[in-house]
Parts: sequence; C-alpha cells; structure tokens
Amino acid sequence: MSRSESLAEYLRAQARRRLDRVESRDEGRNARCALALLDAAAYAAALPDDDPLILMLDQAGCFGPLGCEEFDPGRPAPR
Repeated sequence: MSRSESLAEYLRAQARRRLDRVESRDEGRNARCALALLDAAAYAAALPDDDPLILMLDQAGCFGPLGCEEFDPGRPAPR
C-alpha cells in the first residue's frame, strides 16, 4: 500500500468512526465531519507519494521510522 493510500485509509476509518458516533443535539456535525473526511480521503488517495504533503508527513514520522508503515499521526495533543 502506498503512503497516500495509507493516509486515505486512515481518513476513511475516521469518517466511519464519526458516522457511528451518536450524540444528542449534534445537529448533523458528525455527518458533516464524516463527509469532509471522505473528501479528504479521496484527495489524499490521488496524491503521488512524492507530493510535498506526503513527504512532510513522512518527515514528521507519521509512516513509521523507516517511512514504510501504515499512516499513524500519533497521539492527540492535550487540550
């Protein structure tokens, strides 16, 4: 799997997580977020692996120390 496809798969998984999330009074927020994530996944899947965005994520360690693992952005920053 290419790095761009790995990123796209991660974004699709996050979209599924948002669609499965049930919150009272969310007024469609989770659904809109899921649609945006799916759009981002389609964009990411079309990127070549030498795209500056993919290279930046690789340099940040999001594809593992050797750049050949699945996309993992790491732990969220504390709020």
